[in-house]
Amino acid sequence: MRTMRVFIIGAAMLACTVIGIAQTSEPTPLVIPTQPTPAPADAAKEQAEQAEQAEQAELAADIKELQELKAQNNKILKDQQAALDVLEQLEKDADQLRIYSKRGQKLAKRTEASPHKDARARRVYFFLGSTLR
Repeated sequence: MRTMRVFIIGAAMLACTVIGIAQTSEPTPLVIPTQPTPAPADAAKEQAEQAEQAEQAELAADIKELQELKAQNNKILKDQQAALDVLEQLEKDADQLRIYSKRGQKLAKRTEASPHKDARARRVYFFLGSTLR
């Protein structure tokens, strides 16, 4: 059985070698490039004009696309600016609330410390108010 395997593998290697040698011994055919016939001058001018028109059409399409992109970008910038303005206004309002809440806390601490202070303040205001009239 082992000798049979060796024989089959040897025969396959020999066949591949013979086929490889046979393919390389054949000469490769020479390919001679043919020269194109020159086109008439009118045809060349027409081709140049068509190419120029195609280029101009492509350029116009590119410009239109860029203008659309610019309009979209401007819209996005306006939306972002509006959002930024709203956020700035919210920040200002939050700062005002912080200031008023600090004042309210200070006032609450003062009134808690002296409950009679409001009564004194009312008396002073009443006295000054009546004398100023």
